[in-house]
Order: sequence, then structure tokens, then C-alpha cells
Amino acid sequence: MVALCYALKRHNAAYFTHVRDESNHVLEAVDEAIDIAQTCGIHVEIVHFKCSGMDNWGTAAIALARIAAAKERGLAVDCDSYPYSAGSNPLKNLMPQWVQAGGVAAMIARLALRETRERIRADIARSGLNNWGRIPAWDCVQISISPHLPQYAGRTIDQLATERGQDPIDVVCDYLIADKGATRVLVIAISEDDIREIVRSPAALVGSDGNCVATYGTVSQGMPHPRFYGTFPRVIGRYVGEQKLLPLETAIHKMTGATPGKVLRRAADGSVG
Repeated sequence: MVALCYALKRHNAAYFTHVRDESNHVLEAVDEAIDIAQTCGIHVEIVHFKCSGMDNWGTAAIALARIAAAKERGLAVDCDSYPYSAGSNPLKNLMPQWVQAGGVAAMIARLALRETRERIRADIARSGLNNWGRIPAWDCVQISISPHLPQYAGRTIDQLATERGQDPIDVVCDYLIADKGATRVLVIAISEDDIREIVRSPAALVGSDGNCVATYGTVSQGMPHPRFYGTFPRVIGRYVGEQKLLPLETAIHKMTGATPGKVLRRAADGSVG
């Protein structure tokens, strides 16, 4: 990544990073991103920043302090976030990394084995979901897009486990097999207090991390994350209007003038250190 970022520096480009861990090792991942900014002298944007998993709730303030300290040292480091306690990911990504190794076909074959499921159960009991950490319960995982089983969009893993009389791990494994690994889910794993900390922080921008969606055609499937449509209105309505966490002008600046596109335009004329 350092070699790549030196090349980016030569072209006045920036490094937008989905840090390697957003849960149990999020602080180390943030430190890594800051180190790249310092080593390579480029702008680093930590995208859809979060501290996921119950064991990591309250960590946002520590991470933001490290980002703010880096900015005070003259490093061009920012983060952006969406104001929701749920994130969105393929269902397969909640499985330990060894389950996903080798691609979807290898994963599906592996999931059919009883010993695989027992090992998954032990791993999740110990460390929580891969890159999501420990969640309160399986009703925090909701199916959002299911190309081969669209009738289940909106249902939670807990609901399906209750209906089928199965253990939730078996439900997840069976579902991934039936939907050919294509399922996307919403995962409630982020603390509202951390969201508030991020929204009001001068070090954090606002970003939806949204896909291109519509109310018709292929990109209208399922029940996608509300951040696709609601991120900016939610910041203004909930956190500016209702909770008074920050002034309207500051919120608008976080969504427009303070965003990385503006930073990059300034970087091209040499006015950003």
C-alpha cells in the first residue's frame, strides 16, 4: 500500500481506505491509515468510519482523537461516516475469513459440512462476526437483498431460526447455500453514542457510502440500506434539528465544502499541506 500511495502522490491523488478492521482492531487500523498519510505525504480518507461490535462501543472518541492529532501535525487525514447504527454487507462477509477462502464455490461446499459449522459457531462465540464484532442478538442481522430468495427480504436471521426451529448458525449456512452466496444484509452493530460522537466531531465528514439505486429495474431489488437515500436528511433532521449536536452551517460544510473533492482541488494548486 505504501508503494501504491507513493504513486498516488506523484499524481496529486488521494487514498480512500476501507480500513482492514472496523471492530476488534479498529484502532490499529486507524493508526495504519494515519501512518500511510505520514509516510507518503498524501491525503488519506477513512471511508464509512465506524467502531462496530459491542466490545468496541465507546472507541470512536479515541479513534477521532488520533485522527485530530494527526491533522494537528499537518497530515491530511479525514474520515467520513453515515449516521446509522446498522451497516450493510454481503452475508458471507460475516463468516470467518477461513470460511470464505477460495471463493464462493469453495465456501458453499465448505458450509455443507457439520465440522465447518461447529468451528464457525466456536469462532463467533469467541470473537463475534467477522469485521463486525459481537452483536446483541441475531435479530440484529436482517436480509436486505436476496437474488435467489427475494421473498425473505426484510426478515431477520432470528426470525428464520425461530420459524425453522434451527440454530442461527445453521440458518446462515443454509441460506448462503440456497442463495449462492449472493445475499446482502443489514447488521445493527454500532453504538448510537458513537454515532453522535462522530457526527459532531470536526475530524469527521458525512458520507453515505451509497450505491446507485432506483425504484425500478435491477437496482431496485430488495430493501437496501436507508443510507442510500437518507444520510444527509438524517444528519440535518435528527442531529442538527432535533438533538442540536452541531449548527446547520457546520453540517452543510461537512457534506459539501469540507469533502475530499474540495481537498483534492485545493491540493492540485499546492495550497494544502
